Order: sequence, then C-alpha cells, then structure tokens
Amino acid sequence: MKKCNNAKALGQAELNEDGKPSLRRTTAVHRVEDTENSEVILFHLFEIYNRFDVNYTDESGYTHFHAACKSRNYHAIEKFLELGQDPNCIVPETGDSPLHLIIAKDHGFDRAIQLLIRSGADPTLPNKEGLTPLHVICKLIYYESVAKTFLEICDDVQLIVQVDARDELGRTPLQLAVANLSPGTVDVLLDRGADLSSFVFPTEDYFGKERKPDDYSRLPNWYFFLVSSAMIVVERLEKRGYELERSGALTIMKFFIKHAFFKNSEDFKKCLNSDKIFACAAKETMFVPGLSFYDFIQLPCEKAEKLLTHENLFKLDITEDFLYERITVHRPCVAQLCEMRTRRFLRRWALEPLLELTRHYRLPIPCCEFQNISDLAYIIAWARETHAQVSTRFGAQTAECRLPRVCISSDSSRAAQ
Repeated sequence: MKKCNNAKALGQAELNEDGKPSLRRTTAVHRVEDTENSEVILFHLFEIYNRFDVNYTDESGYTHFHAACKSRNYHAIEKFLELGQDPNCIVPETGDSPLHLIIAKDHGFDRAIQLLIRSGADPTLPNKEGLTPLHVICKLIYYESVAKTFLEICDDVQLIVQVDARDELGRTPLQLAVANLSPGTVDVLLDRGADLSSFVFPTEDYFGKERKPDDYSRLPNWYFFLVSSAMIVVERLEKRGYELERSGALTIMKFFIKHAFFKNSEDFKKCLNSDKIFACAAKETMFVPGLSFYDFIQLPCEKAEKLLTHENLFKLDITEDFLYERITVHRPCVAQLCEMRTRRFLRRWALEPLLELTRHYRLPIPCCEFQNISDLAYIIAWARETHAQVSTRFGAQTAECRLPRVCISSDSSRAAQ
C-alpha cells in the first residue's frame, strides 16, 4: 500500500467549500474493520492517513480515532490526543467509548488505557447496554491483571469507579467476573469493596458464555481449566462469606453437562494403556515430586483431588502438540481430571436432589451406588424438573441413560418408572 502510486493522494484531506478538511469521508481505514489481520493493515494505513488533526467519520459515525483505539495503535492514539481529539467520543451505534474499544480487544492494552484516562477519558461511561469499561473487563477478560491495572490507573488520577454499577440487565461487574470464570478478577473486585451481601449468582443464560470450549485444539487442557476455574470461583466467594444456593449449583452443573466435560471419563484407563507412546510420556512426566502423571491419573479420586490444582496441571512438561496428536487418549484423561476436581462439590450438592428423586419416583436402592461422578451432576439437574418434563425434553432413551449406570438394567428401568 505504501508503494502504490496514489498512496499520498489517498491520505490527503479533501477540502470543503471553505477550504477546510471535510471530515465526512469513508476511507480504507473504515472499510478494513473486522477483516483478517486488520490490526496490521490499519498500522500501515495510518502511515498513509497520517493527518491526525483530521478525524474522518463514516456515515455511521465511526471515526479514524475509533479505529485507532480498536486496533490498539498506540502511536495513532497518542497523535490524535496531542492534537485535541476528545477521548470520550462515542461510537453512535453502540455507545462504546474509546476505552470500551481498547479493553474489548483480548487482554486490553495497559499503555493505551493509561494514556486515555490521563488524557481525560471517563472510566465510568456506560455504552447502550449499560456496560461500563469495568463491566467489559469482567465480562471478556480472564486475567485479573487488566482489572487491577485499570483500577490502579483510576486511583492515580483520583477517579472513582463504581464497582457495583449495574448494566441494563441489572448485572454488576462481580456477576460478570463470576460468569466469566475469572477467580482473580473476583478477588480484585471484592478487595475493592464489591457488595457481596446483595450478590446474586449468575443464571445459566450467561454463566460461562464467554468461555466456550468449542475449539478444543487451541488448548488441550482447556476443559479442565474451565471446570477448575468454576470451582475456584465458588471457593473464593464462599471464603468471603457467600453462601451458594442450590440454584447456583444447578447453573454450574448445567454448564458442565452442556459442554460434556465428563464425557468418556470411564474410558481413561483403557485409552491410557492403548497408546504406549502416550503412556511412556505420562510415566516420565512428574505431576508432583515423586509422582508421575501416569500414576496420578489412576489414583482414587479422594487422594487425587488433594493434589489437583491449576498450577500442578499446567506445569506438566507434555507439549500441546503431543497431546493434540493423541487427543483420543487425552480427552478421556482430561474428563477424569474434571471428575476428580468436582467430586467434592458434586457430592455436596447431590444428596438432597437424590432424596427428592427417591421419594417421588421410587428409584431402586442401587441407584445410590454411583459408578461415575458425572451421575451426580445429572442427579442435581434432574431434581429441578419433573420426570415427565425430562422425558419430553430428552426422549425416553436419552432420559433413561442419564440415570446412574447401575439403573440401566431392564428391572431397574421399570422400577424407576
């Protein structure tokens, strides 16, 4: 683009009748938005459209300054602000401020956030959905460093951020951080005085919504990461005095069931032993000093859950490429890890629903003998719906198989009915 003959002409401002630059102009900067590698392309385009005293605006009201913020082009942002650009200019369609645009990109961009706030950007401005920049951080970004840095920058310039502000749906940053499965951000907000006394656990329509495990290949340990994050969030809340209710536990269980975190966990030993290369690597890899991953994964859940942490799992010296090549083996192993991590939580919440089922549906005594920890998750979910509703929703065959495996014999099935 820089070498093309009319590159300079592209960047030249069009003048109106008064001889002043015409700001209403759709340029290549506007059109490259949301295309592949748009940040790189925009970096070069701003070398052509380098009149930072002219903020071109397209027909929707989206400007070059907005594009600079969204692409995190620090140099362009700095130049615009030096020449008097309003740091609070809003995107008309969404109500997003420049801070919203920067924060929404991946992990945010600390330098640009600091530059905007020190230049007068208002960190409390909500967009059309009522989301403040802090809401966006808690909704989209897992790592607590962004929330911590954002609040520290506001402290430095003596700006007060409402940590309990509510969006148009009545959701607080704390609720969004919990739904985003971000325990570190939860701690940051609580340390900042977020109100836990009026906290309502997120509902299933947005719990874990931004943490979809659809692309399993991007991180082989992603399933366990999500399950463990959910457990840590609950632990952090309860440590601060919050009492989780059954509806909140059900929300977590439905998230687990929806994404099949426990799928094929019972096959992990067979899969582990069927791949000699994987088994050899697992034996040579220390999970903790003196205990290999191969031995750890086969421990009884009661012993294993005491050793199972975020840190221990992600210190494993098994490359992601290696695991991805053997995903048919790795997936059941990860499912087994998920069962280990949730065992205590599931047993805690399954007793009351199980009693309800045995009272109302006269399930046989063998149903209490759980052969797989995922059965507990289904018990919790089942107790929230009548037997007829579940049968209608899943179909008789599917509903039957969601009972504990010891109940799937013909005699037990008739008894359950």
